This record gives sequence, structure tokens and C-alpha cells, in this order.
Amino acid sequence: MNDALLAILIALQVADFVTTYLALRRPGNREANPIVAKVIDALGLVPGLLVVKGSVVALLVVAAPYLSGFVLVPLLAMYVWVVINNIGVIRKCRQN
Repeated sequence: MNDALLAILIALQVADFVTTYLALRRPGNREANPIVAKVIDALGLVPGLLVVKGSVVALLVVAAPYLSGFVLVPLLAMYVWVVINNIGVIRKCRQN
């Protein structure tokens, strides 16, 4: 079960990368996470997102043997919300 949850979390990292990229390339949008925003400001949009998402995926893979469903399920829920929120931002931009 943890392998499936880990695979879904990694897929959500990819979805977060894509939706964040699509949202932030539009003028007026900004990254809500201050740490991610600083990395993007320092490295640029795509390199910054690659560093952040790559780091998260690496951390998940390394820590996977020690993570239980009690940790993975809330992380899953959080990233589902993040991706849904990003999609909402993208849709709002397309309507304007």
C-alpha cells in the first residue's frame, strides 16, 4: 500500500510542477509558499520548480521505508488540494 501511496505522491509532484508553472507564467500570479517563492526568485521559474520538486521526490524516495500511511495520506490530501487550487487559479486566469 505504501508503494501505491508513494507513486501517487510522486505523480502529484509532477502535477504540482505543471500546474504551478502554468499559473505562474501568467502575469499577476505569485507562489504562495514563501520558501518556494525564494527558490524561484533565485533560480527562475523552471529551474526553481525542478529543484524544489526534485528535492521533494528525492526525500520521499529516501524516507519511504520509514513512512507510514498516517504520514503519507495527509501529504496526499495536501498535494491534491494544492493541485486543485492551482487548477482553479489557471481557470480564473483563462476567464479574464
